[in-house]
Amino acid sequence: MTVSVAIATHPSRAGLLTRTLETLRADRAVSVVEDDGRGAWPTLRRAWEVGITAGASHHVVLQDDVLCCRDLLPACDQIADLAPTRIVSLFKCGAIIMSAWERGERWLECPTLSWAQGTLMPVWAVSRVLRYSAAKVRPECPHDDARFSVYLLATRQRALITVPCLLEHAAPDSSLIGPSHRALAGNTRRAGLWLGEGWSALSVDWRLGLNTPHRIQGHRPREYASMLKDPARFLSELDR
Repeated sequence: MTVSVAIATHPSRAGLLTRTLETLRADRAVSVVEDDGRGAWPTLRRAWEVGITAGASHHVVLQDDVLCCRDLLPACDQIADLAPTRIVSLFKCGAIIMSAWERGERWLECPTLSWAQGTLMPVWAVSRVLRYSAAKVRPECPHDDARFSVYLLATRQRALITVPCLLEHAAPDSSLIGPSHRALAGNTRRAGLWLGEGWSALSVDWRLGLNTPHRIQGHRPREYASMLKDPARFLSELDR
């Protein structure tokens, strides 16, 4: 498996982008997709569309305000080999990450995505997610994690989450889409447990527990209703 990479950024965050690129230490071409004034989701959508034409089997999109551990992209190659059909989140807040690490777990599994600082998925899934999102989600919805979550729920899939996180949120108090309910609830928007900038993601045995990841609860489907074009139909389809 091979992995292409894109970073979604905004002109006002050039300093953050520079730091992200420094810590990424990319061993391959990186596509930088800049906000052209249309907003967060159009920028992120274009970053994902890069993967459709890049020629790799998988694509990872990073936001411009992350710090990366060493060997992030080679580890993504390895994860794509081990879990070729899965959508994988490289970042999550909360004590649940530390608890999983202390239990010796390397993977969590969740029916929704709470954060999308860095997400890896097969290119065929990129196409399906974008088509489903365009059909079902209101165009003004800026939240990429919500769009991915709606797709996961509709297709009855679960995302994998790395333990530890392979990214840290470098600017947790800065957001181009406004404060989220998670931030307002007092969430620090920091990784629950970050591997660290000086540590290699290849030092983690990603085979450990991959076939039996610890399942955690996600957001309830009704929490996404206001973002959908036809929430009643979406919820009724989930009940079938």
